[in-house]
Amino acid sequence: AKGGSRWIRARTMALRTGIVVAVLAAAAGAAQARLEWVDPDTPDVQRTKRIGGVEHVLVFSDEFNVDGRTFKDGHDPKWTGLNGPVYTNEQYNAYNDSLAYTKGGNLILETTNEDWVHPELGLRHYQTAMLQTWDKFCFQEGYVEIKARMPGRHDVGGLWPAFWLMGNLGRATFTYSTDGIWPFNYDYCPPDDERDANQWGTQRITACGKEGEGRGAPEIDIIEVQPGDFVYDYQYKIDQGICPPVPESVLRNIATRQPFVSTSLQAAPGLPVDALERPTQGCLPTNFTAPDGTVREQYYPELYPSSENYGTVYGDGLQVAINYEFFGDEFTIDGQPLHTDAMSANTMLGKTHWDDFHQYQAHFKSGADGFMKFSLDGTTQLDLPASVVEAPRPVTFSEASGKQSGTLRGRRVPVEPMYLILNVDLSPRWGWNFCPSDRCDCCADCKQSRCTTCIEVDAQGNSYNSRQWLAELCDSLPAQYEIDYVRVYQPEDKVKVGCDPDDHPTREIIAKDLNAYTPFRMDEPLVAVLPGGANCTLADELPCGDHGECVRAEDADGDQAWGTCACAKNWTGPRCLAPAAGGAPAFQDP
Repeated sequence: AKGGSRWIRARTMALRTGIVVAVLAAAAGAAQARLEWVDPDTPDVQRTKRIGGVEHVLVFSDEFNVDGRTFKDGHDPKWTGLNGPVYTNEQYNAYNDSLAYTKGGNLILETTNEDWVHPELGLRHYQTAMLQTWDKFCFQEGYVEIKARMPGRHDVGGLWPAFWLMGNLGRATFTYSTDGIWPFNYDYCPPDDERDANQWGTQRITACGKEGEGRGAPEIDIIEVQPGDFVYDYQYKIDQGICPPVPESVLRNIATRQPFVSTSLQAAPGLPVDALERPTQGCLPTNFTAPDGTVREQYYPELYPSSENYGTVYGDGLQVAINYEFFGDEFTIDGQPLHTDAMSANTMLGKTHWDDFHQYQAHFKSGADGFMKFSLDGTTQLDLPASVVEAPRPVTFSEASGKQSGTLRGRRVPVEPMYLILNVDLSPRWGWNFCPSDRCDCCADCKQSRCTTCIEVDAQGNSYNSRQWLAELCDSLPAQYEIDYVRVYQPEDKVKVGCDPDDHPTREIIAKDLNAYTPFRMDEPLVAVLPGGANCTLADELPCGDHGECVRAEDADGDQAWGTCACAKNWTGPRCLAPAAGGAPAFQDP
């Protein structure tokens, strides 16, 4: 084994600088051939698709048909697994890159309730996986499709499986890279009298700067699934005076229950938190009276869930409701509050989405004739014309605020190079039942009965366990999020693939603050993907897969039966299990 390790070290040291540069440059270059990212296992019939009357070609695919693939940094040319705790949504989990693997022709992202412990980073009671194609595969505009089966149980909350896109200038979960970058899709330099309305000072790269264009890392959420059995009761909010009354037809349109999947375009800057146009969180937009006495509408009137918007903005072939619980989020950037906007809808799901595989799609195009469309099994969920995203929005402040009313300038359907992200999280912000901390120990550790048991008495005097749902979540683990394939298409005359395109470059910007994109205790953001190099035993059957060979180490004695993997042409990774893609080298020996 020592001989094999020396071989790997010598090879890596000799090639590190050149290969790392080549991998990052080639994976980001816009001129690379589109077929470099296409899985050879993708059927020919799936390599073109007519969408909206326009012929599209396949520019990326992963069929996950080769079992045994692993996704540790440096193992795969397309995907990189993350390690460590994540803080962006108050998660209870840490990521473990060994929990992402291929088996039975599918990608598996596994969730366990095993403790994750680190002497510097602390303790988490759950382990999950995140894969991302950051700075490897990116694309500008197109049609994305995933075929997946959800993890756990459809009627038990707690898990947060997701599939989403993000602009390459921000690396998901690396907050130093995303502050002031995510989810900006804004290109305007407002005059001084409109800076309050545009939350000026929160965007890091502005149209007022030397770049001359506002830049950011937009977010498109294709899958954010919330399992459970809770039924949202908007009428209760009306009865309690929390939200204003709405017509019966609107109540029917917004009927929401778990399980559901959220689909969203997130945008920054959004309507400021203290603007009178921003609706009360958890309530539908309504009308308000401005300081000048005029009656105005809140939020985006084009998205109001009236019957006229079903069959246009909202699909009428599925049970779809505006996501009135999430119109955006509030953060602080350098001491200044930033409120984002979310153009979002919830589609009700059923047990079948856990029992069977289903297709989730997103299609987006920028420009005046652009759009952002989401669909499930080919049926429309949410259809946003670019005009909704790009329209200027009035912003009205109360006189007491001391702020100047004005116009929030339009955002854009994303033009940035976008990369793919797959993950599962567990967070109290997503589908976890309310826990009365004055009566229960609201902990989250499956191994502690005080966390999964809290006996209470209902109005009829009956005892019940208000933490039973957590006990059932724990019983459902480990759980597997299964992905059959991921495919990306673009119009055949507008193929735009690469993480560092000429019209929206990212490499130099990233290089200026490389540490912000680099994992904890690592020297570089990405480890080079080399063909072969894993230690292997000659006696094992296919120790290097179908496309590699276990080559006897040069310094092995005659009775030693170990070596290192060497890959056939066009295959890569330590055990030769991944088709070469993008900038991954594809040579057979050192």
